[in-house]
Amino acid sequence: MRAAIYLSALVWPGAGQYAQKRWLAGTFYAVVFLAGVVFLFVSVLTPLFRMLYALADFSGRSEEFLAVQPSLRNILLSFGFLFLVYLGGLLDTIIYCRRRERDGI
Repeated sequence: MRAAIYLSALVWPGAGQYAQKRWLAGTFYAVVFLAGVVFLFVSVLTPLFRMLYALADFSGRSEEFLAVQPSLRNILLSFGFLFLVYLGGLLDTIIYCRRRERDGI
């Protein structure tokens, strides 16, 4: 059952739970991690695209777009959230795998 641990660690959080046939836990970790990834991309890419639009705009209205800077706090919070979900999913997979080995299942 170590394949489940490798799946959770290397592929995507929740993949190890799916390999262990724990559908609800796998879906939870996969969806929560996906939401964190989307939030991270939005917090990074939105200000970046606004700045690129302002640089490409020659109408003189670029000051309002250049005022939007990427928020380091949002980026670090979303990255920390992703790390905690990743770590939680991995620990959940490891604990379940060890429990099954200990019980002889």
